[in-house]
Amino acid sequence: MSERMRRDGQTNFREKKEVAKKRYADRQIEQFVKWSWKAKGRVDFKDIVELQERYNIKVYGGKRRRKALDANSGFLPGYTTRN
Repeated sequence: MSERMRRDGQTNFREKKEVAKKRYADRQIEQFVKWSWKAKGRVDFKDIVELQERYNIKVYGGKRRRKALDANSGFLPGYTTRN
């Protein structure tokens, strides 16, 4: 079976369009991170989350392994609190 040719003889222009949108979002985030680091000296997590929501980027992290509670203090090892 032959597929019908579309737009400039390309059959998968939708796929190319999706890739272009993703790359655009990646470039925008990279540009923001560089600007933020240069201007503020830091990148705020809330700003990254906002950009991910704006460009509809889904980021799923792995399951975090919690360290066992330290029996003496009741906190995680290495965890400090302000007094």
